[in-house]
Amino acid sequence: MMAQTTEKNTLPEAGASGKKRRQTVEFEKHIYEVAKEENPELEITVEAIDMMNNMLHMIVNEAAKNAATFKQTSLNINDFKAAVKQLFSGGFARYANLHGYLTCTTFETSLAHEQDIKDRESQQLADYLDHVEI
Repeated sequence: MMAQTTEKNTLPEAGASGKKRRQTVEFEKHIYEVAKEENPELEITVEAIDMMNNMLHMIVNEAAKNAATFKQTSLNINDFKAAVKQLFSGGFARYANLHGYLTCTTFETSLAHEQDIKDRESQQLADYLDHVEI
């Protein structure tokens, strides 16, 4: 009797014999952390996290299929947008893509802001060291 396998997101991992072995990737920890960051008072069940994890696996697998169709070696935001449109109905897909876009924009803005702060601090340090005799 064969064991049932579930479709999971996998990454190749080199084994001892040189053959590629698949390693399962899970998103539960990240889902929980994002949910707690957005709403710290939120209680979330294991079943809800599993459902979101399965949805993420479906989206990533569909995006990977789309990328493979066009012989791409990496996934980009457009692959994920297309996967969401293919998997979910119209209104939900538009809502999900809109919030995905807003999240990416917010993330990129925060990275740019952090870099600006680091640049400003290093400039202030350089100015300070120029005026101090050592």
